[in-house]
Amino acid sequence: MEKTIQQWNMLEDHDTVVLGLSGGMDSVCLFHLFRELAVLHGYRIIAVHLNHELREEAGEDEKFVKELCNFYGVELVCCSRDISQLAKEFGHGIEEQAREERYQLFEEVRIEYGAKAIALAHHREDQAETVLHHMIRGSALRGLGGMRYKRDHIIRPLLSCSKKMLETYLLEKQFKWVEDSSNRSLVYTRNRLRHQVLPLLREINPSVDKLFFETSLLLQKDEEALEALSVEWMKQYVTVYGVLGARVGYEHWEAAPFAFRARFLRKIYYVLTGCGLEKKYILQLEEQWSHCSEIDLPGGVFVRINKNCITVGSKHIKKIPYEVEMSLPGEVELEVGLIAKSSLVMREEYEKLTDEKCGNALQFHADLDKLGERLLLRNRQPKDAYKMLGAKGQSSVKKIFSAMGLGGYANQNLPVICSGTGEIVWVVGGRINSDFKVTKKTSRIVIVELLLH
Repeated sequence: MEKTIQQWNMLEDHDTVVLGLSGGMDSVCLFHLFRELAVLHGYRIIAVHLNHELREEAGEDEKFVKELCNFYGVELVCCSRDISQLAKEFGHGIEEQAREERYQLFEEVRIEYGAKAIALAHHREDQAETVLHHMIRGSALRGLGGMRYKRDHIIRPLLSCSKKMLETYLLEKQFKWVEDSSNRSLVYTRNRLRHQVLPLLREINPSVDKLFFETSLLLQKDEEALEALSVEWMKQYVTVYGVLGARVGYEHWEAAPFAFRARFLRKIYYVLTGCGLEKKYILQLEEQWSHCSEIDLPGGVFVRINKNCITVGSKHIKKIPYEVEMSLPGEVELEVGLIAKSSLVMREEYEKLTDEKCGNALQFHADLDKLGERLLLRNRQPKDAYKMLGAKGQSSVKKIFSAMGLGGYANQNLPVICSGTGEIVWVVGGRINSDFKVTKKTSRIVIVELLLH
């Protein structure tokens, strides 16, 4: 386990770690291994036990955990939650609700104690169950990769170990644990996989757990590669306007692999709704986008398709009036899910900027001496127009926003950026006002960009 912790950079010496401790064999094994490592590396262990109130013997499990931690002088946080009642209230299954409550408690304790990580005792057979479970639920590549050694604050230092290895360690050390009778109940899907399906697969191939584990690692690597490539594609071709939506040029959408389009849709859908997008809707959109002008998704989200671009937005967006001043340089947060940030660059430094750092759809550069010391960011007003660089006469802000295809209220929420005197300097989807452009005589340049909240 020590090698795994080092290999995956899970912890450093003297870190505080939250340890999920049910009292069962796996978590007790993790508990004792961490106790031993704490002597060598100075870890502070905070054990956490959640009484699910689902079994009569749950109180005995809690008592065992308290005695265990008390005997070894390990700090313990114990909580009880009526999982059955909570599952009814939220419309979840018992397994799902129990997992959600455990992880929520672990995270609360992690924050309270300033812990580096939450250590869980999942092992190789657990990984086989997880991959198989995700497979029969129709998960995509991320789900088929199963559990990760390390994700966010969760670490699983026993993931490559077999259950037999854990049992052997405890028996050799004569450490006790408790048996959870619910682990034998075939009411729960995971138990049916554990006690019925996997034993049949082991008859076909005794190494099936090891193979599931190795396959999960390969799929994780594939997922990481596709994710990195899709992120680069989005950086290059997609403009995201926070909760107001996103757009991508039609030719870039059409040329992109399905894997990129699917990841783009999932990410934007989450930004707009806070929920995940089911696979069936992604597949439905993939079949229909080439011959539809608009496709509706759950939660009021729409995908509009025209010859120029693909736009994803929400029909539930309402107008949010705002008017915010920003010092130059400076940073302000807008109520529409965007952050405006400005930085000052001298001429010599500006000329060294790469194309990647020098201009995109959510960024503009201006002559600071012409601009003044502050900017005003506000909603669009009915007659807004300005001298856009390269255009003849006054350009209508309403037309610029409408061409983006985000929808009425989204257009009213996009920021119009003005000088301190009220003159429009720049708008999303447009070019800078020619009066404020950077010229050869400009010595101080301000770079203003909009970022996701």
